[in-house]
Amino acid sequence: MAAPEKTSLPPVYAELANSRNLAADAALAVGLSDMEAEYQGLALGVLLRRDHDASLAQVVATYAHADVFLKTLILQHADDLAGGVRVCMSHALFESRRSAILLVHDSLHAKGAYLLSEAIIKPCRHTANLAAEVLLSLAERIPATSTRWASAKRHQPQGQVEYVSAAVTRALGSWPLHFRNEVALAAVLLAEPLEDTIVRMAEDSRSHLGRALNNAVAGSRDPRLVGYCLRVLRCAPLRSAAVKCLASMSNSDADIALADHGWLLLDPEVRRSCAWIKEAPLLNREDIETLVENPRRANSVVRFLKACGCKPNLRVSLMGRLAMEADPVTRRAAFWSLMESEHEDSGGMLQTLASRGCGRDSYLAALELRRRASRSLAHKLRSPTESARGQVDSGDAFEPFWIEYDSLDAKVRRVVANNLLEGIPQFDDHLRGKWASGETEEQIRVLKMVEDTGRFEVFISQIQDASSSSDAVLRSLAVRLLGVFDDAKSRRLVRGALQDGDLRVQANAVESFGQSQSSDCESLLRQKLSSENNRVRGNAVKALLQMRVRDGAEELLRMLSSPHSQHRLSALWVVERLNLKQLMARLTVLADQDADPKIQRRAQRITATFQSGSGGNAEADATEHRNEVTA
Repeated sequence: MAAPEKTSLPPVYAELANSRNLAADAALAVGLSDMEAEYQGLALGVLLRRDHDASLAQVVATYAHADVFLKTLILQHADDLAGGVRVCMSHALFESRRSAILLVHDSLHAKGAYLLSEAIIKPCRHTANLAAEVLLSLAERIPATSTRWASAKRHQPQGQVEYVSAAVTRALGSWPLHFRNEVALAAVLLAEPLEDTIVRMAEDSRSHLGRALNNAVAGSRDPRLVGYCLRVLRCAPLRSAAVKCLASMSNSDADIALADHGWLLLDPEVRRSCAWIKEAPLLNREDIETLVENPRRANSVVRFLKACGCKPNLRVSLMGRLAMEADPVTRRAAFWSLMESEHEDSGGMLQTLASRGCGRDSYLAALELRRRASRSLAHKLRSPTESARGQVDSGDAFEPFWIEYDSLDAKVRRVVANNLLEGIPQFDDHLRGKWASGETEEQIRVLKMVEDTGRFEVFISQIQDASSSSDAVLRSLAVRLLGVFDDAKSRRLVRGALQDGDLRVQANAVESFGQSQSSDCESLLRQKLSSENNRVRGNAVKALLQMRVRDGAEELLRMLSSPHSQHRLSALWVVERLNLKQLMARLTVLADQDADPKIQRRAQRITATFQSGSGGNAEADATEHRNEVTA
């Protein structure tokens, strides 16, 4: 049968408990270790209710030599004994300081951890060593459960990370503590909460913290240091030691730690700094495919391989293995890394992927290989030397250029197209063959090449036929090209397009019609000044101004002050194309006061062009104007 729970103290101790003075409390605290176990809880409860730091300090001072029951009791009330811990940390007796330090260690007492920095700077070597070891021990317990990917199986006391971090920060701010390896190593282990503090103090030329931290990680192979090493890559005084520390790690735990900390590379500054890493975990791992079986690590591994400064052929080799043998998530990330790589070995990896002949990745790899071949060909064709262009024959040149055409810059493709025209006698036949396919997209590309090479007369029938196409884009392009011709059929087709239901076709018809010399040209263009579409109206204004018709000038001024931003943009296009410097005052107002930032930038650019006397990019402006269509 269990003994009944005691509800009152023995008479001697009860008399002390009833005496409300410090001397009685001190006597009760001294007698605590001599009481029977069932009375110790009652006596401690009395002292905690009194809440006198001196009395609580005497309780804390007994911790080192207390029996198991009393130690357990004190540990249960560690937070309530904070005042006693603070007093003992600065006590004259070593045993009192030792008891307080051990209590902080055993209880993971968060508030008491902050006081360890005081004990470390004590003249007593034993106290300083013990406090430094306990501070390091507390720091070592935190990263195991606070990292982003760790499982939270062990409970962390409330505020543990904050208080231990504060203790380490306070210790780092004390000059003597820079030279204690335990404090430096504790800071390294708490790199996540202390990152900004570490970097700021290490970059301070008056502080020796950088040297202490570098000594702490020198030669270490502890995978717990991986997070610190990645974080301080952006700090010049710490970077070299961190890179060497990573290079010395070669065990599987370090590989996993690096994969788990890959999320740090989402910071652009850290990602750029990873270029300093030439040797590191993962780079020499033979079974890298097994490491990324964890989907949370997959993208981190690929991200690190892309960012590190290892040899390009090694990076491509690792990416190739991941792209062919890893899980789907990693395979996709590694595949796109190979697609973006400019290294020559990446072509071989893509060739291997394309040779599989099935799946989306194989198809995309084949397209990328064709794109690279076309780009290489375009580079040769852009060369001004006949020897370079002569390396490409008719059979090899046209098809890659045809595939690559839409992705090339307008100036580049014009140069390449004209080089092909000179070097390939069958150039026109190739274009006719593409036109005969009947595919709208291919016919649009043919007309663009005709415009680049100036082969209008050769393809006049195709252009006239396309002006009545059911596709608005093809019809619009053809109507614009009809303005080059002066024959009756072309003029009739352009006149009919003035009433087309598509606004793009109408706008291009106005542009082409403005180039004709027909008697009714002026009257028809005046009608288009009332169009609600900005491009149609802008092209009509431009044509009338070139014909020196007053209505065009009046409409231009109205468009410059229109409440619709698209109309103001089209008016600016007309001003720039016709070099109307007389409107500089209007341009200045738009550049300074217009509510639309896009219009402000355009007006500022035109003003600067007029003031410098240089011409703008007429082709780019024309293209942009054609895209600005509003109903």
